Order: sequence, then structure tokens, then C-alpha cells
Amino acid sequence: MNALIARLCLGIICLIFLPSAWSLAQEGGQSAPAAPAQATPAPVTPVPAAPLKVAVFGFEFSDDSAEGGGRSGEAERLKLANAELARLLAASGDLVAIDLSPMAQDIAKQAPLFKCNGCEADLARALGAQVSISGVIRKTSNLILSFTLQVTDVAHGDRRIRAGVVDTRGNTDEDWLRAVRYLVKNRILAADLPPLRAAP
Repeated sequence: MNALIARLCLGIICLIFLPSAWSLAQEGGQSAPAAPAQATPAPVTPVPAAPLKVAVFGFEFSDDSAEGGGRSGEAERLKLANAELARLLAASGDLVAIDLSPMAQDIAKQAPLFKCNGCEADLARALGAQVSISGVIRKTSNLILSFTLQVTDVAHGDRRIRAGVVDTRGNTDEDWLRAVRYLVKNRILAADLPPLRAAP
């Protein structure tokens, strides 16, 4: 009786452990390695486009009024307007102004640039610029002035890619600054337009 019980117990033990032993033998006695975890790809950070190199010739002044010769303070007002233009362009982040001094004599010789039949494009290219920005303030009377500003792509065939005109009914520092800010905000760097560096 005891021998029968012993054989039954041995059979039960074999049934429990034999499949595991057989599996280990089939795999060389080693358990299968766990599948390696897949690495999560690092997010790709887009490289921002480099700002355009721009030759900012700024505004020139033309007194087309019956008075002629300009009024006291307008030369200083022109400097003020061009300083504000340079500040607004730099703040956009799309443009970096290049130094115009290496060609200061040539620029002075060609001035006024709004009458030189596109010579500002040649000057800008010679300075290594990709675009040029130039404009003119025309005074038709002491209270009526017209501000024109244009951006020319000098790297691809002298194409005008932005332009704007605004008239003022006043001739004070604030009138001039308001006109410059309007042109830059609503015509040159308008929010509904692509950045200048992405312009076709």
C-alpha cells in the first residue's frame, strides 16, 4: 500500500514539473529575454529661419509745396522718423540692418534715391543685403504730407515685395511718427502677411 502511494505521488510531481523542465531544455535552459523597450524619439525642434539682411535707406524728404525750402524742424523730424523706422524693423525679428557706412559716399552721390531710377537696389546688393527699404515723405502743404515706403527684394531681380502709402493732415513730430508706425504695422509687417523672410 505504501509503495502504491509513493508511486502516485511521484507521478503527480512529474506531471507538475516535467512540462517546465521540457520547456527549459528546448530553450537551452534559459528563459526567453524580454523584448527591448522601444525608445521614444526626441521631439524635432524646427530651426528658425535667419533674419533677412536689409539695407535700410529710410525716408527722404521732398518739399513739393508752394513754400519750398522746407520749414524749421523738418530736418530733425526726418531723423526722428527714420530712427523710429529702424526701431520698428529691428523689433520684428525678421530683419537685421546692415551697416551702410562702407558706401556712404556712393549713397550721397546718388541721392535722392527716390529719383535715381532704382539705384538703391544696386547699392543694397553691393553692401551684401537681401532686401532694401526706402521711402519718401512728400510735403504738398504745411498740413498735408504723404509717406511712401517700399521693400525691394534685391537678391531676386529687384522685385518690390511690400509697399504702402499714408497721408497725414498735420506736420508735427507726433504726426510723422504716427504715419511711420501705421506704414510698418499695416503695410510692411502686417499681421495677415507672412514674415518678410518668407515672402515669395
